[in-house]
Amino acid sequence: METASFDATLPMRTLDARWFPVDLHVPELAERALSAGTLHQRLPAQALQPADLLCAVARQWAAHCDRLAVLVRDFGERVRVSDFAQLAGDLEKVVVACARWWRMSSPEGALRLRTREAAHRNAKAPALDYSAQQRAREACLVQDRFGPELARARDWALRFVLDQPGAPLPMQSPRKWT
Repeated sequence: METASFDATLPMRTLDARWFPVDLHVPELAERALSAGTLHQRLPAQALQPADLLCAVARQWAAHCDRLAVLVRDFGERVRVSDFAQLAGDLEKVVVACARWWRMSSPEGALRLRTREAAHRNAKAPALDYSAQQRAREACLVQDRFGPELARARDWALRFVLDQPGAPLPMQSPRKWT
């Protein structure tokens, strides 16, 4: 396998700039994520030169997952990981469990109340309400608008990035990405 420098020139040819601003810093963030772990040492050359921005994002995500898997493997009981499905399933329960694991003395009722308040606000526009239903509508809009591009990035990630030999823990299939 060839190791090479990471490509900082990712074409935007398949994306509409109105939806994805060019200034996402993906190449820099992907390089940082890759250099923090060992995934780049196991990747084929094709994975080091992603076809477009979405493929670079998939690679960046995989690098973060790989680094997280190393932390879980190496530090076991000192690390807790929660995925989006757990959060979406019962956010209040996850917040309370985290607070207890961190040995916080906050009353459970106060934690649940604050979680309910925060969970219904848009993180990028706090004055706006937000909900699981709104998130699902937005995910459908993105899928409707960028379905072929997303499918191409998923396929590329499956082919060149995910499930590389020597991974500390298996990665979630991008078929389950939302």
